[in-house]
Parts: sequence; structure tokens; C-alpha cells
Amino acid sequence: MRSEPLSLKHKDLLQPLLKSLNLCLSEYSFSSRFVFRHMNHYEVLFDRDFVWIRGKTKDGVTHLIPTQDIRNMKMEDLLIPLQWADCYFPIPESWLPSFDPNVFQHSFNRDDSDYIFKRTNIAEYPGRNLSAKRNLLKQFLAAHTPRVVPYSKELLADALFILDSWQNAMGSLKTDYEACKDGLELSQELGFSGYLVYADEKPAAFILGEIYRNTLFVIHFAKAIIDYKGIYPFLFKELASQLDPEDICCLNWEEDLGQEGLRKSKLSYQPEKLAHKYRLFAKK
Repeated sequence: MRSEPLSLKHKDLLQPLLKSLNLCLSEYSFSSRFVFRHMNHYEVLFDRDFVWIRGKTKDGVTHLIPTQDIRNMKMEDLLIPLQWADCYFPIPESWLPSFDPNVFQHSFNRDDSDYIFKRTNIAEYPGRNLSAKRNLLKQFLAAHTPRVVPYSKELLADALFILDSWQNAMGSLKTDYEACKDGLELSQELGFSGYLVYADEKPAAFILGEIYRNTLFVIHFAKAIIDYKGIYPFLFKELASQLDPEDICCLNWEEDLGQEGLRKSKLSYQPEKLAHKYRLFAKK
């Protein structure tokens, strides 16, 4: 077995492998794993004909991200790589019946679960449950004149101004600042796209993500200067409205990391479902 720290040089190898799995879980993207490479200690393992991504969860569990459909592997062969990690993660729920319960056990942490939304619900904020978002949107539009521009590196300075302002508002709270900065600086290389919002011609918010598969857009970063009341409902609505409705039907807003405020905020947008991510362990 040979290991290398995850870097941009692995993109051409890993990106097609991960995409071929056609999963909705946010970890199955080379670009998203790259920007979180330091936070999660990612490295690439080469084992004969197999390639794995090894990392650590936020609660310190060493895991292997498969780059191929491990349901096709013999159970005895699947046990061997677990000498290098505690478990396989994240495993989608649809894969679980393929693993012998006499050999493997599984669990999931709610903090890891991705939030999946219908694009139309965010583009329109329909119904009583989303009336608060419509009201915030009206307040923002009544107080400010917005201008929405597709993100490009020419807007990097304005995006970093927003990111720094957002980080200052977070105080001492540990955030994804460095990962987000990487995403902004390397957006073209990583295949990220999104929008930057100006309010009264001042940089106010940005959103950045990628088309994950033909029907799904994953939101990796959404940052705003919170002095603009209603800026987040406006930001999300703009993204959902401008994505091609013929292609994109769902949005993945990733996990809440167990942060109470972030969980409350994501739930307030009425997710269609939570996509749980399972940890697959060898049974002892």
C-alpha cells in the first residue's frame, strides 16, 4: 500500500471514479474533498488495483472513502483495507443490504447527514411553511437594490471581502474559512460555479458549488454580510432560479456539523429529505 497527501494532481484520477458512482452524498466529489483536505487529513491510498481516500471525521474516526462500488467486492477482500482505517464512510443507505450483517455492522451520525431540497421550493418559497422566507426576501428587496453576477476570479477581491466580514462575525467559532478561500481562489480548476451579490453596489454575499450529477447541484459555500437582513433567502433563491430547470431538480446543502444554529437555519428552508451517511465497520 502506498499513500500520498490529496492534491490537485489527483483530480484526473479521482474525479471520474467518484462521478461514476452517481451518488448524491457530498463527499463523492474530488473538488469538495480537496478544499477540505487539511481539515479532514485526506490522503490517497493505492492498493494494487484499488484506490481509496483516507481521512478523519470531525469526531476523529479514520475512514476510507471508496472510489468504486464496493458492493461488487468479495466480503473477505473488503475486510483487508480496514487494517488502514476504522471504517468505510460515507456509505449510502441504498448500499447497506449488500453487506453481510454477520460480517459488517453500520451506524450513522445525524451531524453528517446532507440536506436535500427541491430546487423549485427554493426558487419560489411556496406555501405557509416558507412564508417567513418570502417576508425576509421582501424586506431585503425593499431596503436594497441587488445586482447578481456569475462568480469568476475577477471578483475574488470582493468575495474575499465578504468572506473576511463573515469570519469576523463568527468570532472565535471554528469555521470552513480556509476551505472556502481555497474554493474561491481555485474555482476554475475545481469546476465550481456560483454567484456574487452586490447590494447597492457593495459586495454583500456569494454562493459557490458544483453540478454534482445531471440532476443535482451541491452548495459548498454560502457566505453573506449579515447586516443585510434577508440576504440569505435572496441568495439561495437566485441560485435556484438561475439553475437550468430542465436539468437540475435538487439541491444538496451538505451537513450541519452538529452546529445548532446551522441546523436550525437549514431546517427552516424545509428540506425534502436528509441523506444519511453510514459508517461501515467490521463486526467484532
